[in-house]
Amino acid sequence: MLAAKDLLLSHDEYQKNQYRVPYTYTISHNGQYLYYFGARHSFDPEHPQFPKLKMFWQDFLEETQKKNCLVLNEGGKRPLHPNEWLAISTGAEAGLITFLASKENIKTCSPEPSKKDEIGEWLNVYTKEEIEYYFFSRAICQWHRLLPQPDFNNYISRPLLKHAKELGWKGFDFSLEHMKEIHKRLFRGNFNENDKQFFECIATPVYRTTIISQISNDLDINRNSYIVNKIKWFWHSGKSLFVVYGSGHAIVQEPALRKLLTTE
Repeated sequence: MLAAKDLLLSHDEYQKNQYRVPYTYTISHNGQYLYYFGARHSFDPEHPQFPKLKMFWQDFLEETQKKNCLVLNEGGKRPLHPNEWLAISTGAEAGLITFLASKENIKTCSPEPSKKDEIGEWLNVYTKEEIEYYFFSRAICQWHRLLPQPDFNNYISRPLLKHAKELGWKGFDFSLEHMKEIHKRLFRGNFNENDKQFFECIATPVYRTTIISQISNDLDINRNSYIVNKIKWFWHSGKSLFVVYGSGHAIVQEPALRKLLTTE
């Protein structure tokens, strides 16, 4: 049987088409259901995708009759908030589905790889500086989506400290000043956290125009493979699944999930 990695939609194929967002699909097999909501990451409670997510969720509850269900969301387990507005404004689509699932007493889980699992064999290809700058740029993209936007220095210190703990690279400098130095060496220019388009470009795997976007492409394959394998594991344990991830993940994972979840 082909591995999840071999069944993912390639980024080259991804680029050939335009996709509606939110991107949704369902898979059913032997009385189990997977509902996948591929979101546009947004912390805006008035974004038009959120009524669509709620309708998709209601369809899932009706189809499964709320039996043996599990919610999977991107980006780590989210805290529970008292209302939808706070859930979205602090946790985006993952915050909302956590809120909705709690009302039905349905558990949530975030099937994310550790940073080491995400890197995999690529530490033999890229330097630690290049890999950490990629994770750093991903955190900056997240900062740009926040409403209201917090102070950059205060915000970015948290993911840098988290990366230091997760990666455990002895002697590596995870400071903002070091990230700025890496930026200058890689891009031969001064660092500007407000250049939203630049960071979206280098942190997105489909472009591959810089060393960082090449890393994004390679690590994204590892991440999507890991997530697909976790979904497969939950599926084979008998769960019906409601999955909320970014639309890119939903699209790239779809052919692998359709194959792996419907093959005995």
